[in-house]
Amino acid sequence: PGARTALSGPDAARHAQRVRAEVAAVGIGSGTLLVDDPVLTARDVWRARPLTRVIFDRRLRTPPTARICDTLAAGPCAVPSRTAR
Repeated sequence: PGARTALSGPDAARHAQRVRAEVAAVGIGSGTLLVDDPVLTARDVWRARPLTRVIFDRRLRTPPTARICDTLAAGPCAVPSRTAR
């Protein structure tokens, strides 16, 4: 807990990249972002358009130092949050 952990091997990672090449967006929760700090880009595959990355973060815990913030040229990033009442 609290540490980045690889859950699959190289074959599964290649498959995940091929899937990212075929979808419009990929999303994660803020907990995954805080622990794994992924960039969520489609690597080693061709895409006609940039991949949209979505971070579901209702409490706005995404830090500006997250690696995904350094890859905005690779595609847009959306952070839906909860509105204040």
